[in-house]
Parts: sequence; structure tokens; C-alpha cells
Amino acid sequence: MQPSKAEDSGAKVDVSVGFDPGSRQLPAAASAQIDARGATEKGVLSVPIAALVAGNGDRYAVDVVRRDKTTKRVPVTTGFIAEGRIAVTGDLSEGDRVVVPG
Repeated sequence: MQPSKAEDSGAKVDVSVGFDPGSRQLPAAASAQIDARGATEKGVLSVPIAALVAGNGDRYAVDVVRRDKTTKRVPVTTGFIAEGRIAVTGDLSEGDRVVVPG
């Protein structure tokens, strides 16, 4: 699914939504309109999704490259995901280099 430009210069994405009506009968010509609002996060620290390292349970970390070229595994809390990046909070700073496999 690729976004396209909408008339208001925003992004437009066509999606299909399905649901199970249960025991209810729906008219054959039934239709619905769904308005979904997007979200934008500003001023967050983000890393490529591929930099995440799975930990115990639903915990994650990233490997931060130190000045001496060694790495330190830093636990992070994940947040908003967009365009291949994920917002993280933890013992990281802007400009830190993280390991991305591949």
C-alpha cells in the first residue's frame, strides 16, 4: 500500500476494512465511511526499527557504539513507529550511534 497525495496536500492511503457482523443482517448495499486521524510526534529520539534487540518478554534494547568502538546494550521503551523508525526513550542521547544489522 503506497500513500498518494490528497487534494489538501496531505497523504492519502486507501485501505480496506472488514468486520464480522455476527448474527446481524446487513443490507447488500450497505456502506460506511471511516475517518482516521494520523498522528505526528515531534522532538522524539528515534532509531531504525532494525536496531531493536529483543529482550525478555516485551522489552527491547539497542546496542550503542561507544567511542572506543565497543558496544553497550541499552534498554529502551518503544513508542511511535513511522517510515522505518521507532521512537525510543532510555539512556540514549541525540547523536549516539546504534548497531543496525545487515
